[in-house]
Amino acid sequence: MRKEIQGMLRELPSLLTMRFQQVRCKDAILIRAAEENELSMTGAPKVIPDACIASGCTAYESFCNHFHLYTGTIKHSELAMLKELALAVGKNLYEKLSMTYPDGNFRLYVEINVKEGITLRFHQVWVGEKSVYSDEMIAESQSGKEFQVFLFASASEVA
Repeated sequence: MRKEIQGMLRELPSLLTMRFQQVRCKDAILIRAAEENELSMTGAPKVIPDACIASGCTAYESFCNHFHLYTGTIKHSELAMLKELALAVGKNLYEKLSMTYPDGNFRLYVEINVKEGITLRFHQVWVGEKSVYSDEMIAESQSGKEFQVFLFASASEVA
């Protein structure tokens, strides 16, 4: 088994047992991972200066809450297995977010890029802000061979 896949499997427990925290900035309550792990690329501060959300709460949350599940080129022979695993992890993480914040409205994306790897990303749905990926872009990506995005969201949010 390739070392990239071994690394991904080694980090899965920390992703599946992830805890979340609420952080206030201006009038917004942002949600982000409570602890860092090897999959998280950001070192988000404990206190958020107002300037951090200048580009929007969606942008800030999706940046802080993106996790590199797999980094590197994905071989065609491994794509189906990695996709299935990534979607299972994404579903688990989305369900955990939904149970932790039952009144929350989240979008969780599984991004599969055969040249770069697999990333999980989530954010709350903020009134007046665009999501990271539109439903149209997600639908278009489904026929792609190199880049696909899969969405976990409440039925009312994607309707």
